[in-house]
Amino acid sequence: MKKFLRLGEKIHNISISGTNISEFSIVLHSDGGAKGAPITPIHITKGASVLQSYIYKITDMYIPILYDTFPLKTKHEILIGGTNRENDFSRNEEFHDDGFVIKTKDGSLVINGGKRGVLYGIYTFLEKYLGLRFFTKDCERILNQENFQIDTIDIYFEPVFEYREFCDWTGWDPDFSVKSKINGSFVRKLRAEDGGSVGFAGGFAGLVHTFAHLVPASKFYKSHPEYYAEEEGGRRNPSGLCLRDDEMFEVALETARNWLRAEENPTLISVSINDGDVAYCRCEKCRAVLERGGNDTDNLIWFVNRMSRALKQEFPNVMVETISYGAVSEPPVFERPDKNVIIRVCGQGNNRYSLPDGVAKYLETGDPAFKSGYDFIQRIEALEKITEKIYAWIYPYNYYIINSPYPNLHTFLGSARYYAEHNVKGIYINGETDTCDFAELKFYLLSKVTFDPYMTEEEYEVLLDEFLEGYYGKGWKYIKKYIALTEKLCRSIEGSGTPDKFIPLKKRRGGGYDDTFIKRSRALFGKALAQAENAGEYRRIKKSSLQVDYYELYTLMDYIMDHGTEEEKAEIVRKNREVYEEFIKFGITRVVENAFLPVVKNFEQSPVECCYWDSTCTVSDRNNENTERELYVLLPVEGNCGEIVDVEFLYKTNNENARGYLALFGEDAKLVDSKINPTWKEYRRYTKIQLRGGMITNAYEFSKLSGIPLSDIRLNLLPIHCNGVIMRVESMDPGAYLSLKELKVIK
Repeated sequence: MKKFLRLGEKIHNISISGTNISEFSIVLHSDGGAKGAPITPIHITKGASVLQSYIYKITDMYIPILYDTFPLKTKHEILIGGTNRENDFSRNEEFHDDGFVIKTKDGSLVINGGKRGVLYGIYTFLEKYLGLRFFTKDCERILNQENFQIDTIDIYFEPVFEYREFCDWTGWDPDFSVKSKINGSFVRKLRAEDGGSVGFAGGFAGLVHTFAHLVPASKFYKSHPEYYAEEEGGRRNPSGLCLRDDEMFEVALETARNWLRAEENPTLISVSINDGDVAYCRCEKCRAVLERGGNDTDNLIWFVNRMSRALKQEFPNVMVETISYGAVSEPPVFERPDKNVIIRVCGQGNNRYSLPDGVAKYLETGDPAFKSGYDFIQRIEALEKITEKIYAWIYPYNYYIINSPYPNLHTFLGSARYYAEHNVKGIYINGETDTCDFAELKFYLLSKVTFDPYMTEEEYEVLLDEFLEGYYGKGWKYIKKYIALTEKLCRSIEGSGTPDKFIPLKKRRGGGYDDTFIKRSRALFGKALAQAENAGEYRRIKKSSLQVDYYELYTLMDYIMDHGTEEEKAEIVRKNREVYEEFIKFGITRVVENAFLPVVKNFEQSPVECCYWDSTCTVSDRNNENTERELYVLLPVEGNCGEIVDVEFLYKTNNENARGYLALFGEDAKLVDSKINPTWKEYRRYTKIQLRGGMITNAYEFSKLSGIPLSDIRLNLLPIHCNGVIMRVESMDPGAYLSLKELKVIK
């Protein structure tokens, strides 16, 4: 017998404390008078409607929604949100926003909680007692049984983590977010009917790395370079701020106030360093802290404390957050965060094991692959001693190659429990776009452990098995065998990397690679596909199976194109085209965390090229828009603005646009057309390029002469503090990259 059914496939019976559900009504409190319409908070009204709707889907019976101001009532009631009934003990209880109670009392059922907790209580009741499973936005299942007999319930639950946020496409839908008990607001718009959300002021710009938005360089750098980090040698770099500059502080403070004033009920604001290659100020005041034994974190915490004290005058309940990240990962020496300052610790450790298990592995073996987890825990436990509240920003995905196997499903619970035990009160999961690497399953499991990190390992395994069976159907055990195979073969997951870094292919003695893993994996998915009972199950299994195909292409295609027979080359090119078309069909639009699946015309271009980004290059860029466009990059060369130079460099691109010509900004403020169009034609080759007549300029001068605003997407990534030669690619296909190195002036 199947464990799960689709809703409506079978009618079930429900009884509570021995009474059939047909004898119950749903009762809400109302502040309306006898003649007026009932007045009930919208999140409680929605909760009642949700419960009524699912009871109907299960039993084919509508249970009436009544109000406690009505003169008549049924003998048995489900009391929602606090009512005036004598047996509703919850009416005057105080709940935190996400806390809830579910309790049977005197023949009635009571569900109440905070502004989000009421809905969380209702969805918990539906899951725990009525057999519902909310696997994805579109896949809801119910346990296959005749009756749901509910006897005594007595649950009071308060989530450990007050902030639970996923930047994950799988969970953007607000209704599914509430079912998953995610309360963050970064990529989802939770409404008043959902109980609102927890989020940072400032919209998209306010989540993290906010220095660039609090004091935007495009607005202030030219007139006030002193606002920004002074590098050794005196140049000001806008990737960082001078944290001891008083005028800069007033600018940042005013921006922060405006962000908070724009919010209805602000609770959080982020004051945090930029991402990437960040500059830290070495002016006399900032350097003095280092000279007396402090560090850059001391300067940061001093600045954030100053900001929190100034904001507190107008916004006494707002918490100010900053991040422990990059060069400010080490704890401060002198400064201590104020009470209303949150430190958000960014990191994860080796993703093959949970945090505590990875540390145990390091202490047992001394294997440097596990040292990052040990260091991360040291940071958390040091911060735990000096701050009242920690948030964690974690990375449970392979952001470098997002569509290949990343076997870490059995690490989520142990890590979440560690955070809960060490003063972490908020979790931000740096999620992912829609991928074939079990994106839906990972979201489901992560949402469960962030809501309840103290479930048992047995309960966690049930969640995993239930998802596999409910989502993939009868062939689910083959998919679980595949998961076990990847976990067996994978010894270490050091952050992000290429697929063969985690599941290596062994070289054969006679040449080539042992592809046993690929064959076994494909066979397991094939068996699961053979048991699909409908097109939906088939499609879901097929999508997940693409991770094996992508693994094969990424790890073996280059080798085959270099060493294979003509038949082998033709076959791998055919596979490459087929997987590319499947990605498009399944809506898998990205190949790297921040890179679109590129336009590919020549399928001798392997997936390695689609993900390529050479960190050794002088300049790299990518058209990460959804249409072809012109692209501008600055080639850094020494010299004064207005000088004319010729340049030479090695250039590589996977752009296949027929109009991908290179041009330099030259005399008379014109882009000199070089008529050079280097595209991805020859397999994995850098091309030597010479461009002549380039004018040394900077972003400001170029913007003025070209008429393109600095805020324009074509220019907003140019380094505004550097001089150099501006190069344009006339047209780059979506997702295409360029990289150049060994840049030199030849005249």
